[in-house]
Amino acid sequence: MSDALGGWTLAHPPSGEARWQFGTQTWVSTGDELWQTHENARVWLIQDVDALIADANAVLARSEGVRHRLDCESTPDRHRHGLQHAAVWTARGWQIDGLELPYGARWSSSLMPTATGFGAVWMTEGQHFECTAALGVRAVRERDEGWWPRTDTTAQAWASAQAGHLLWGPGGRLWNLTSGESQELPGWTGGVAAARGNSAIVVNALTGDGLEFDNNVVVRRFTVPLRRDMAAVLRWDSGGPLLVTELGKQFALSDGDVRKLPGRVVPEPIDALELDDLGIAVDGVTRLGDTDWAWRHDGLLLHRRGDGLRSTV
Repeated sequence: MSDALGGWTLAHPPSGEARWQFGTQTWVSTGDELWQTHENARVWLIQDVDALIADANAVLARSEGVRHRLDCESTPDRHRHGLQHAAVWTARGWQIDGLELPYGARWSSSLMPTATGFGAVWMTEGQHFECTAALGVRAVRERDEGWWPRTDTTAQAWASAQAGHLLWGPGGRLWNLTSGESQELPGWTGGVAAARGNSAIVVNALTGDGLEFDNNVVVRRFTVPLRRDMAAVLRWDSGGPLLVTELGKQFALSDGDVRKLPGRVVPEPIDALELDDLGIAVDGVTRLGDTDWAWRHDGLLLHRRGDGLRSTV
């Protein structure tokens, strides 16, 4: 069960792997979490959600055959949920208040309350059955319970980098962490990024294509010759931007040039961070004044006042 975000405010949602739309409400599955992204945003630690359904009072999410009713704790070993009712495991098998289940349904490992309406569905020797108070027991060809179709999305791994009060990347935007305002960054792509002052550089991890920005304006385009390698770390040191690849090759990106440096190094891992009160991983955090900001490369951006950050490395 999830409450609202424990004092955090959602500034930008993750891009996710799948999404569902219901009126003005949007749900996004990242593969590790399910987000409700409209006003009063929430997050549930449910992996690989593949179907969703809702009415005015509740939301039901399906993950690996298990249903999670989002307004209560999930107990799939003894309770199986629909929107209006639940099946409870007892000494007499599955029971649904107000519905007389036949023997085969009560002891079926596949029994589920219907997602909508008042009834149950199960399977016996490859045949699907449905039981409702109005129609009794009948064989059905398939279990069509009205789940919403999901819209698959391409998870956009926006590289992110922070310098002073500017945050580059989440949602492909440049964020002013003092005012909370943002501007679109044209051409910003997934990969690795580094920032200094009003400038930032981003390099696509697979192609090596790079952009240098001054504020939100592209001032240089370049390509790093990766040759069956991948960009791993980009940092801004005393000599300027330095890129390290997965195989340890180093490239200096300063002075309008791409220059390979001699020798190889082990890429330094980036510290993982976790928000204690939400139990989710983030790629970066910072405090500006009395406000905490947390972000991920999938576009997630959160902010709040106060503490709540720790390193998991």
